[in-house]
Amino acid sequence: MDQLFEISVKKFFLKRKDLFGENGKFLKFNIVKSNTAPVGDNSTVIFGQLEYEENGKKKSSDTLCVKLMPVMVNFKSCNISCFMNEIYFYAKILPFFESVNVKTNLFAKFYDGCVEINEKGENAIMIFEDLTRAGFVNSKRLIFLDYVHLALMMRKLGEFHALSYKARHANPNTFFSLATCFAPAILSLFNDSLSMFNKSAKLVLQELKNDPKYSAELSLVEKICENACMYTMMSMKKFWNRSTSVISHLSYRAANVLFRYENDIPVDLKILDLAFCQLTSPAVDIIFLLYYSANQRMRNDRWNDLIDEYYKGLSVDCSVTVIPTKDWIKGELCSLSHMCLFHSVAYLPFQIKKEEDLKNNKYKSEEMSSKCDVKLDLSETMVDVSDKILGVVGLSEMTDVFKGAIDRGFFRSYEQILE
Repeated sequence: MDQLFEISVKKFFLKRKDLFGENGKFLKFNIVKSNTAPVGDNSTVIFGQLEYEENGKKKSSDTLCVKLMPVMVNFKSCNISCFMNEIYFYAKILPFFESVNVKTNLFAKFYDGCVEINEKGENAIMIFEDLTRAGFVNSKRLIFLDYVHLALMMRKLGEFHALSYKARHANPNTFFSLATCFAPAILSLFNDSLSMFNKSAKLVLQELKNDPKYSAELSLVEKICENACMYTMMSMKKFWNRSTSVISHLSYRAANVLFRYENDIPVDLKILDLAFCQLTSPAVDIIFLLYYSANQRMRNDRWNDLIDEYYKGLSVDCSVTVIPTKDWIKGELCSLSHMCLFHSVAYLPFQIKKEEDLKNNKYKSEEMSSKCDVKLDLSETMVDVSDKILGVVGLSEMTDVFKGAIDRGFFRSYEQILE
């Protein structure tokens, strides 16, 4: 068993006398299974039970979920700053929310987290409750969800953002002091995103040239695509930290939540993988979900309905004097949608291919006994995979994202942010 893993599990045991008793003696951690399917943030997730002795009797804990650094060593988006951000959210942000009486049940119970950086490299571990015991599971789809799933995700996203507004209202100085300490882990994706977007945009622009409906906008779209880096960086500087900013997830999608179902209908969810959290506009999470998890027909038919669902969640137990208006949110979506357009177009083909692979059982969970090392043939980066499937997978979906943004006048708004 990995040394950091063993040390962290023992440390957790010793800290939680409330769970294991004052006289409890740690024996071992029994691994039940390890799920290495590349969903969420591509971490290795181990489920197991603590075996311990108390007053001469052997006992076992409830099943725990242990999250480790990813086995995909070349997966550039997964680095130590992501784990540090997530541990920081659970160890600092949530306790602050509690201290100002801002309650939430949106997240798994967090028990412990540890990061190690030395001459041998980087490693990290987090320990959570096992949400599957309460009936929370992955959705059957990673992208292009139906309306019921999307509506629930929008409401819960609104509830998530409302935490920031309520906490800031209660104690603005402490809120901003804590919320501005996240590492900019999302920037670790920037070079890969830009590389993939530039290649994808060339194919999308060719598709737009073949559609007379978009000929009038083509030169503007080409200009913005050619300067994607500049537009993104300037937007980040302008919108990153304002009085309306919230702690945003920045990767809010189906792969990063677990749903609970009743009669096959999603009725609740838990938000996972808070690796990219930043203080920024709430519009970034909203538009990313709409671009990444809804297909074009859903965006055309239910755009306003989904924004309404978000606002329902945002306004639950939250004074209208604390949260922004719905009109402000819609205006913010217009101003910031390009940031998520660049990102979602870059990753859509990769995500579509990943869902196809999961359906074909390319990635499987492995039953584990005494070891937590998992060997997978997943050495390729997202850029490598994207290059292989470019033009073969996801072209129509990427083009739909562009067309929808043009139809809503979003490209016209992009130039205004620089004025």
